[in-house]
Amino acid sequence: MISGEFIMIGWMSRDRNSILQILILSVLIEEDALKSASEILEILEDGMLLRTNWTPHRGSIYPAIKQLVSKGYLKKSEKYTRPMKFKPSQAGLKRLPSMIEDLLTNIANFFEFIDLIQENIGYQNRELRHFLLRELTTLLEINTTRFKEAIKEDPTEWKEIHVR
Repeated sequence: MISGEFIMIGWMSRDRNSILQILILSVLIEEDALKSASEILEILEDGMLLRTNWTPHRGSIYPAIKQLVSKGYLKKSEKYTRPMKFKPSQAGLKRLPSMIEDLLTNIANFFEFIDLIQENIGYQNRELRHFLLRELTTLLEINTTRFKEAIKEDPTEWKEIHVR
């Protein structure tokens, strides 16, 4: 059975932090410097291309950063600069480990769910095999009975009996 809360909407954690938001926060903590959205995207693209076929899109990085700022996990640079630069807040530093833990729990729950589906499919396949074997056995018994009756009627013509 699936234990605990199963919350996974587009790979989001309990407080709706997406994988991209977790990656953005992780990059900023690792780099330990103010970074613009373009710089964050560049770091993510370089790192993700080496390991996966997925890279974040420019159109998704800005909403993710905006949500992190609104939650208080990122701070904008104090000086107004173009482009705007960001760094993790104390709340972001404190929250990141539990965000990662939530995500890993959701991934584990997802694979547990997949295992349940596979077990169910296996059960259904087993049931289907048993059903087909019962049907085949019934057909064989019916044809065996017909064969025996035909032989009793005329033992010389048993070769002409067609079994379906």
